[in-house]
Amino acid sequence: KLTNRKEHEMFIESMLQTSADIHYHHLNTRSFAEHKALNYAYDALDGLTDSICEKLIGYAGRYNGTKIVTPSCKLMELSDCIDKLGRDLKTMASKNKWDDLVNTADEIIGISPQLKYLLTLS
Repeated sequence: KLTNRKEHEMFIESMLQTSADIHYHHLNTRSFAEHKALNYAYDALDGLTDSICEKLIGYAGRYNGTKIVTPSCKLMELSDCIDKLGRDLKTMASKNKWDDLVNTADEIIGISPQLKYLLTLS
């Protein structure tokens, strides 16, 4: 079990928030290139979100609620938000010796530079 239960809850909220932010910008852009770039990021992160959150609940215990406010991350900051999300997961997972989540964190970090590139095509 996690020594700081609040840490895993804050991470789950951050992950859900980032996913919601990407989806918000994806649905509200008027640029086809931005729409496609954000679709890539949303699909890539969304595929990991459920698995990561379920593993964190398994490792650290139930998650009780969420505080999602959309959007909290501006469009051109999304790649940085995704990178931070991956690095935060890597730090927490390393500290708790959750090796499977350390590897998944690298996948999240890898989404960031590709999204950054795709957004230059706008």
